[in-house]
Amino acid sequence: MNFRFFYCLLALIYCLPVSLIAQRASFRPLDIGDKVPDLPFQNIRNTDKQSPRLSDYKGKLVILDFWASNCAVCIGSFPAMEKLQEIFLGQIEIILMNPSETYDKVKSRLGHSPRFNKESGLSTLMASYHDSAWRSLFPHQSVPHHVWIDTAGKVLAITSGYNTNEANIRKYLSGQSLELARKRDLILEGYSVNQAGLIEKTHPGQHFRMSSVFSDYVDGSGGGTGFAFDSTTRTITYKYFGVTAGFLYQFAYRTPTEWKRRILYETSQQDRLQSPKDLSILDEWENRNVFNYELRIPFEEEKNQYKYFREDLNRYMAYKLGITGSLQKRKMKAYVFVRNFEKAPANENGKKGYLDKQQGKIRFVNFNFSGVVEEFRKVLENVQQGVVVLDETGLMRNGNYLVSLTIETGDLKNIDAVRKSLQKNGLDILETEREVELVVIRDLPKSDL
Repeated sequence: MNFRFFYCLLALIYCLPVSLIAQRASFRPLDIGDKVPDLPFQNIRNTDKQSPRLSDYKGKLVILDFWASNCAVCIGSFPAMEKLQEIFLGQIEIILMNPSETYDKVKSRLGHSPRFNKESGLSTLMASYHDSAWRSLFPHQSVPHHVWIDTAGKVLAITSGYNTNEANIRKYLSGQSLELARKRDLILEGYSVNQAGLIEKTHPGQHFRMSSVFSDYVDGSGGGTGFAFDSTTRTITYKYFGVTAGFLYQFAYRTPTEWKRRILYETSQQDRLQSPKDLSILDEWENRNVFNYELRIPFEEEKNQYKYFREDLNRYMAYKLGITGSLQKRKMKAYVFVRNFEKAPANENGKKGYLDKQQGKIRFVNFNFSGVVEEFRKVLENVQQGVVVLDETGLMRNGNYLVSLTIETGDLKNIDAVRKSLQKNGLDILETEREVELVVIRDLPKSDL
């Protein structure tokens, strides 16, 4: 039976490499404990060696960091990788591996980024490009994908990027036993939760009109959020795979003007709703606290999607964690962006937008104003402590609004200096109080469980 099926991906937890079909060299995939062939690193940058080989780093811990230019998480981790290389100089070698793209292709995509340096590229670390042999040895579908090779040239770990941290490296170098969680790629085995969904049809003529289901997440099965239309059954399916309960609450209560709702945690289960800062326990934490959710409704019920979402979420979380969420208003300290009508915020026509943090200043060039507000939220907002950052300029009322302005201090907490810079650009930020609507997550009384 023919039908149209559209799938729109909104946000990925795991980034897929740009080219999934790479030229394969004739090497069998390696596993933990296998000896790694003494291969050269092709198309190398940021090293004095002309054609370095793995044997050039014998006696060092070698960490291969597989990445792709469409993986923001990968690129965002490069400064941390550089710091580790600096801390353990002479003892480790972190090599950035992009087997699917040439350097020129990466430059054409990201050369305008403030992270990109015309000499070193996106990082000062040694980097190999468009070398399919190493991907044949260590096949993967999602990145970041890290391979640890021990001082004897054997595979020590095939793991996720967050396991490459100072504590784990120090543990290995000190001779302690180290077992890092294996990164799974079930997509390589033909299973993807994004494609398979959570409910399997038992007969070709069976069509689901309404359904909702929660499940625990299976590591390595892919993930993300999205929706799919089925014109045969006239249904729309919303998918949230491999996400935390806190993430689900943010999305269940969102509005057209507030994409992710603020959350105030008044629960003893807060540590199970947000990813831990201690990355050494992240694998174990995710096994207990990451979920899949899928909601299928008829086209005509699309207006009620969030109503169903909230009901499902509170019903399941009452069972799973003994919590519930609801919209409430609370009075909070607020940093409020307002217009200074003496002049309008300017932009620089024709220039690509970027953010530059150098020499004790923060410069926004043709930057979406919502992104400016978000930068301040990262520094100033703390809902748990009753502090929020709000926008009352009206600049975002009609969609994207680009501004160019320079904050003459690198410290956004220096409100006096920030105000002087904003006032020169037709803006201001006020310290006041506001009643704010947010999602309050609280424990349910035992009598309600």
